[in-house]
Amino acid sequence: MADTDGTVAPQRPLKRTLRSFWRASGHSHVKRFTREVYHRTDIGCGVASCGVCERSTAQGTLDGDKPVLVLTVDVLMKQMTFCERCLTNCVIPATVANEVRRRSLTMYARMKKLLQTVDAASEDGDAEMDYEASPQRRFYLFSNENFEATFLEDTGEETAAERDDRLIEKCATWYQSHLPGCRVVLLSNNTTPRTEDTDSQPPCAAPETGDVSMIDPPTASLPLQRMTVDEWARELKPTIDDVFEHVVPARPDDAKRGGATGADDGALYPMHLSEAEMQEGIERGRYHSGILNMYVGSFQHGYVSCGKEEYKISGCDNLNRAIHGDCVCIEVIEGGQTAADAAPEATTGAVTPEEVVGEESEDVKLLDDAKNEKPAECIKKECRVVGIVKRNWREYCGSLMPIDDAVDITGSHLAVQRVFVPVDARIPFIFIDTRKSSELEGKRIVVAIDSWDRFSRKPCGHWVEIIGDVEDMETESAVILREHEVITRDFPARAYEELPPADWKPSEAEVARRMDFRGQLVFSVDPPSCKDIDDALGFRTLENGRVEVSVHIADVTHFVRAGGWLDREAAQRCTTVYLVDRRTDMLPSLLTTNLCSLVANEDRLCFSVVWEFDENDAICSTRFGKGIIRSRRAFSYQEAQALLDAGGSDETTKALQGLNRLAKLLRSQRFERGAVELESPDVKFEYDLTDIRKMEKYVLYDTNRMVEEFMLLANVSVAAKIFERFPTGALLRRHPPPVEERLKALQRSLAQHQFDFEFGNSRDLNASLRRIVDRSDSSVGSAVRILTTRCMSQAVYCSSGDNGVADFRHYGLCSELYTHFTSPIRRYADVVVHRLLAAALDIEAMDPSFYQELPAQCEALNHRHRNAKWCGRESIKLFAYLFLKQQGSTATTATVVGANDKRISVLAHEFGIEAAVTVEVAEFDPQTQRVTLASGRRVGLFDPVTIKLSANNKHYRYNITAELV
Repeated sequence: MADTDGTVAPQRPLKRTLRSFWRASGHSHVKRFTREVYHRTDIGCGVASCGVCERSTAQGTLDGDKPVLVLTVDVLMKQMTFCERCLTNCVIPATVANEVRRRSLTMYARMKKLLQTVDAASEDGDAEMDYEASPQRRFYLFSNENFEATFLEDTGEETAAERDDRLIEKCATWYQSHLPGCRVVLLSNNTTPRTEDTDSQPPCAAPETGDVSMIDPPTASLPLQRMTVDEWARELKPTIDDVFEHVVPARPDDAKRGGATGADDGALYPMHLSEAEMQEGIERGRYHSGILNMYVGSFQHGYVSCGKEEYKISGCDNLNRAIHGDCVCIEVIEGGQTAADAAPEATTGAVTPEEVVGEESEDVKLLDDAKNEKPAECIKKECRVVGIVKRNWREYCGSLMPIDDAVDITGSHLAVQRVFVPVDARIPFIFIDTRKSSELEGKRIVVAIDSWDRFSRKPCGHWVEIIGDVEDMETESAVILREHEVITRDFPARAYEELPPADWKPSEAEVARRMDFRGQLVFSVDPPSCKDIDDALGFRTLENGRVEVSVHIADVTHFVRAGGWLDREAAQRCTTVYLVDRRTDMLPSLLTTNLCSLVANEDRLCFSVVWEFDENDAICSTRFGKGIIRSRRAFSYQEAQALLDAGGSDETTKALQGLNRLAKLLRSQRFERGAVELESPDVKFEYDLTDIRKMEKYVLYDTNRMVEEFMLLANVSVAAKIFERFPTGALLRRHPPPVEERLKALQRSLAQHQFDFEFGNSRDLNASLRRIVDRSDSSVGSAVRILTTRCMSQAVYCSSGDNGVADFRHYGLCSELYTHFTSPIRRYADVVVHRLLAAALDIEAMDPSFYQELPAQCEALNHRHRNAKWCGRESIKLFAYLFLKQQGSTATTATVVGANDKRISVLAHEFGIEAAVTVEVAEFDPQTQRVTLASGRRVGLFDPVTIKLSANNKHYRYNITAELV
């Protein structure tokens, strides 16, 4: 800062302190962290009209003519929707921001959006804007712990929460004294906000030395106001009519209702341990921390992953208010001990309807269902939740239970209590209070959980948004995408600025740098109406009599430069998401359906893999390079198959015949090496805007398998190349061996039917499947392959430098190395691999930071890829439900693929779906999985049955139910 004579005052050394804290990891360890904190005197208050603070890019965020609100932790954690929709001109102290981040990354992400300006929000790719941005929505992050006037030393005799309270209070009092003519309000969610001074020193006292122009308080100032959210909402009522719809009503916490020890006969659950108690227990090995994963179709049964250990958990009492995705502190249950044994003060209460719903499995599944990553039979130890390390609550889509069926409905002149049913059955029902009950009836809405105390059977929350009408196609598709965290916002302006013009053509210099395939026969084979064409095939006979096969992949990285805005967007989205009737692109459509798409009769840039096959059909050479093609034709699978079947003598037909012959040979060799032939059939629909006319199993042609083989070969070839050049920095796709416990269970079931089932390695497994298929009818063989698919582990992306991975092998393909190279238009993993291959060929260098960022990017890829796959499955389930609702009950043949003492599972081959049939069981043999019904009828594994499928919209969960005929 300059003195009056223009000279610069000497800067005194920054004051430094150390802050320490404990953090529990997911591997049941507790670590102590220490961080340096430096104190400054030049941090601005953020108010535009302030003449004292130094100017900066952040200065001017707040309006000094309007009240300035200082927010506390509870306001952001429990009233986030109110903050988003109703508040402006707010200060968020860094103390508050850090605590929000510690408690919930979801809330922290929403808080960061509040701090964005409108322009930044439209350009930033961190998350979607879920509220209407406005230039008047002003939120300012104030670094109070780095500002000398608002920093407080740790007394050593207070908890972290008590120190945070003092820091927030001091921040608010400094603002009031610093802005004498401005109304400053400390906004709290408490019903009785603090009123006492928090420090014996005057809250705005300046340090004895240094530049004090920003720190000294003016002589006269208004008193600091302390208000609750309810009180502030009443002030906003004249300008925001529905303000109280966004206010979460205050609810007493455990301590207030149960005393200091929580002992109260009315409590339904035991108290959670404090953070200190959890840390001590984890450190001593009594407790463990991990992530809670609920099984599909139930919010009462799941497992907790604690590093390499998993613990089974069942029942509301053992879950103790934990929800799917929470990081929990658990205690292992010994010898069948229950939660009631350890917590005698907890009472279970009556069984409520939502608990019965939570017990139900999914009524209909897709054939390759693998959402339950850890099967229940694989986990032997049981546990109970004793505390919550970190909540992972998010916003949930669903509908209100119809009033006639709702439980515990109360009404008043202020609000009506309703029961919200999430579409995700892993989440319990939620109580909400609303004044707009009738407006929410029959709608898909979004609800956020606010709290779950020991005295409520269900969590309590509030509605955030109305999506649309139930069973409306647009609405239900929006629900699917939102539930699976798919980014649906438009691309930011800066990303569009990086796009070339729509009439872009490659320059002569660019063409000269590439292999030119435009004079060769190249064509694509894809699903009908495909517009984002990633790949094309080339085939020709060389002068030496050998055959050359080429795979050409869209050169997306020519347009998407590393580190650019397009690249940032693609890295966050990770994949294009396909629903039955729509897709959400990873990249703008100018690239996906035009400039990158290998459409017919247009020059397109590509990245090519070229193999030369000798007279014995063995690969004698492989080369890689960037090229340019001009595809002769874009075939559908069916069109290409028709040419093959017609057996013509033209150049294109001969190329298809040659490719098909080699593909069959490659496929045969792959299975001989030990690749596993599994089955995951898809479902196809015929529909228009108002009607779903047909649902049937998707038919695979030889041309499907032909394209698949050469794409696999390209991926294997590229994996070997990039791993050779970057042994610790290649992006690979590994597939761990299957879950042995599941294979053993399947082996026991098959043995009852005299099927020999060996699985010592992938070759043995595939040989067993072939024997079973050869000696049984097609429906049984198909069912066995599908059941085997269920036993498989999930393939995942990984970095070859990951020290935790000892084996990069792909079990299903029996390949030592594998990656994804062939779909860069719709998969970001392939974009990364294209860059690695270019670097391996010395075409372009990789950024040095890439290798440090790769493991985190792999985690994001796996998460987004898994969610995208489930979006597609949920969309198929939605269309199947709507089809059966239009058609009415439909009879079809099926094969029994499983049974227990309550229901049997059947596979409807015509539609490619599995349905659960609830039956009245008189006798059940778990060894043979044979059921004797109350009627005397006997049904066993692999028996053919006739079932009647029908649509069921109970609780607005679009389910398909089945009954035996």
